[in-house]
Amino acid sequence: AGSQGAASAAPTLAAPPTGLTGLESDALALVLAFLDLPSLATSCAANRQLRVSGGTHEHWRWFVLQFFGLYYDDYMRSVNVADEFRWRRLFVYIRQVHYNIDRKRGVRRTLPHRLRRCVCLAGGYPDPPSESAAAAASASSSSMQPEAAAEAAALRGKRRRYRGSLELADNASMFFWENGRYIQILRTSDGKLLREIDTGQTFRRYFPRLANVRDKLFVCLNDCIKVWEYGPGDAHKPPVQLELPPRPPGLAAVGRPLELLVHRRRLILLESNCCFLWDTDRLEFVCCLRHSDADMADATWPVAEALAEAEVGTALGVAGGGRGAGLASRAGRSTDSTEESRSLEVQWMGDLIVTWMRSSSQSLIIWTLAGERQACLRTDGPVLQVDAARVTWTSVKTLDHFILAALDTRSVITFWDSEQGFAPVYCFDCGCEDAFDLVLTQDFMAVVSGNVVDSNLQLSFWKLWLHPDFAQASRECGGEAGGCPDEGASGAWGAEARQARREAVQPGSAPMGAGRPRFSGFLEGGRHRDRRELGRLAAE
Repeated sequence: AGSQGAASAAPTLAAPPTGLTGLESDALALVLAFLDLPSLATSCAANRQLRVSGGTHEHWRWFVLQFFGLYYDDYMRSVNVADEFRWRRLFVYIRQVHYNIDRKRGVRRTLPHRLRRCVCLAGGYPDPPSESAAAAASASSSSMQPEAAAEAAALRGKRRRYRGSLELADNASMFFWENGRYIQILRTSDGKLLREIDTGQTFRRYFPRLANVRDKLFVCLNDCIKVWEYGPGDAHKPPVQLELPPRPPGLAAVGRPLELLVHRRRLILLESNCCFLWDTDRLEFVCCLRHSDADMADATWPVAEALAEAEVGTALGVAGGGRGAGLASRAGRSTDSTEESRSLEVQWMGDLIVTWMRSSSQSLIIWTLAGERQACLRTDGPVLQVDAARVTWTSVKTLDHFILAALDTRSVITFWDSEQGFAPVYCFDCGCEDAFDLVLTQDFMAVVSGNVVDSNLQLSFWKLWLHPDFAQASRECGGEAGGCPDEGASGAWGAEARQARREAVQPGSAPMGAGRPRFSGFLEGGRHRDRRELGRLAAE
């Protein structure tokens, strides 16, 4: 009995922990770093320790940025959330929003009589008249002669109304509306008017002229850009006028403004022939980008060394040109019709900007956000559309590896790899007639072609195997389109494909598939007429 009492009084040792729960927090975080997205999400539901370690893992931030875009990094800074699980909650929230949108699940609310009506470009403000004013107008119109009344009605019908633009705040808690003169700041939840700003001007041309970041609202007026702070206690603060940019030398015509936007701590005013950048924190002018194909005739391929002639005006000063010549006050004064028809196009690529002139330029210029030229890429035909895809297979933390693709007027698509110094990696003729748009991801590519006027559009898809394990993937797919004929011939076929890729990007070489019959993509026998051999080469 004594021995039994001593045994019962002895403390019971807990069983040693097993599995992942027995690891220290730092070791557990290291193990979770090897999990993909589904496995990491599953680990959060295992137990409390894994829920904390998995839910607060840093890979949730990288998953959000890779899956949905880098601007969510700026969004999280703007909302100032201190929750440790914020990145996992944000990922789940975005996926749920996409799920609801895909299935058309949503609640539609209407907030009537909240926004001011748009002004008329011919002058005057079209607010509804009061009862006395309406009665006086009716009496005066009844006393007019029939011919004069008809002429007045015709003049009223010809007055063009400004379109107006809407901008949503970074944290979606409020939105901004401008009607051609007034700017209204309203709360998203109930539509309450928080503030109204009179710019003192009637805008002469419509374009998206509002941009915001954190508590700053940028507005492009007719002659300058002003910044209003819209925080809770900022109503009394006067607006700040941004420094007017210098005009690049050699720019004969003044371009028309196209859009005002914010990208990665840069305020960007995009015009039809140049692009102005300011720092959103210091509110200082950074640079002016202008795209030009001058002196590109003697460039060799690859043309990373042969940069296109493009002027960059920095805040240190540029000779020639006037200050503020590129703002909306002089929009539409260009006398060069060719300059007006060839607008500057831009493609955002992380911390880089790609510029080209649609349907006219045969080069792409890659810039940094500081205005430095990173590279210049040459095409054999005028560029129509450019798209970039972020490559994420190297590492979950890789955010600056891109595949860049350009579609030209000959329906030739060229690929460049940023990891290889933007050297061309593939060039092929997609065979689509009247192609005008391009969509690229790291897994597939789509080309939009057809007649827009007749609404006869066609989508052509290609499977892209840019992953380093392409040889293994091709063996698994067997004889399908884009795969090798059989496993035994995979080695020889892969070597032949790599050699074909290298030859396609050599100077003076014809793109893959050039000279073959075009296809329109109409249904033939219930299936699309696809070119299997070209699809196999394009897939690589």
